[in-house]
Amino acid sequence: MESSMSKPSPRCVSTPAELTLSAQDSAHLAWDLLDIHRRAWRDTSRGPLDRRSGEERPGWLDMA
Repeated sequence: MESSMSKPSPRCVSTPAELTLSAQDSAHLAWDLLDIHRRAWRDTSRGPLDRRSGEERPGWLDMA
């Protein structure tokens, strides 16, 4: 069974975007993304909304 996320919607339009971030902004963004992933996986029995069957909490979430 394929995920509905694997096929773009007929109404979906892809538009390229360019971001210019300073080193400090990049570091803040990385920490924020890490925090989002940790929150999504705080309940390891449930996990994030897009969790695949059998997927486990990534070990790299505990490295930083």
